[in-house]
Amino acid sequence: MVLYFQALDKLHSPEAVDSLISAEFPDEHLQPELYALVKKHMIHGPCSAYNPDSPCMVDGKCSKNFPKPFREATSISEDSYAVYRHCNDGQIHTVHQHEVDNQWIVPYSPWLLYKFRCHFNVESIGSIKCIKYIHKYIYKGHD
Repeated sequence: MVLYFQALDKLHSPEAVDSLISAEFPDEHLQPELYALVKKHMIHGPCSAYNPDSPCMVDGKCSKNFPKPFREATSISEDSYAVYRHCNDGQIHTVHQHEVDNQWIVPYSPWLLYKFRCHFNVESIGSIKCIKYIHKYIYKGHD
């Protein structure tokens, strides 16, 4: 699904991206339902040393570049892709018998996660490259 925003609503700043997309665990005590949904649907893998036989592993590395490096702030790259904040808050969460932190979170929209209660990989792309991104997934075939 591609959402096109009107000019005034486009996500031109890191703050605007952060207002709609997250790549971190929400506070378990302030948002328990969202926390449970993130744990259930938005954890990548785990792969790498946790599971070297994971389908995403290619030549000993995760093809999706997980775990992501810790980042204290979201930024927007030269090619208009958002590079999401993955804060090192020191918290460890147990998911599928593995201990994970914010480095393993797939970017998500809290609203979409609440609404559909399933995995949604959400990306903010501010250029025509989103068309290439979407078509890659349409034509890549099944996993």
